[in-house]
Amino acid sequence: MRFSNDNITWTSWEPYSNTRTWILKPGDGLKYVYVQFRDNAGIMSQVYYATIMLDTTPPVVDILGFQIYDTRVTISWSGFDNLSGIDHYEIRLDEGAWINIGASTNYTFENLSQGVHIIYIKAMDKAENINTIIYIMNTTQTTTTSTTTISVTTTYTTTQTQTTTVTQTDTVTAGVIGAVALIIGLAISLVLKKK
Repeated sequence: MRFSNDNITWTSWEPYSNTRTWILKPGDGLKYVYVQFRDNAGIMSQVYYATIMLDTTPPVVDILGFQIYDTRVTISWSGFDNLSGIDHYEIRLDEGAWINIGASTNYTFENLSQGVHIIYIKAMDKAENINTIIYIMNTTQTTTTSTTTISVTTTYTTTQTQTTTVTQTDTVTAGVIGAVALIIGLAISLVLKKK
């Protein structure tokens, strides 16, 4: 028997065997392996072939976003594998156990404590290539206060001067998904002076 990757260049003839180690052409994609047999009288068989989808590239995974509500966090992602396709996803929080979630591309963690957490998402394709992405998030809420003072002086030709002072104090509570601004107060005083 003899073998080929392209049905042009062949190995030397060798004794028949049920198994044979064979090196495919480099690169991912559809591969052909050709084999031909020869009997003791030197008569050759037709050429037989088999195809193999070689996939050594792990899937691609991208985080789409997350939503936080109180102690619940939902994370969403997308994934694809152009060769063998996605087999399944697994996810875990911090050092917890891996959870096989099948083909789903989102997951919700319940009763999440405030602080820094690490979410791991593992995508496995049908050729068993794995890509694991890590997402670090901080669910701690912080409060900051800022004060802005704006003074505007306008002089009119009627010999009247108007001074406007605007003072704004904002208290901002910032969580992971952005800042929520609460306006505590807005004071505007107009002082009209007559000359």
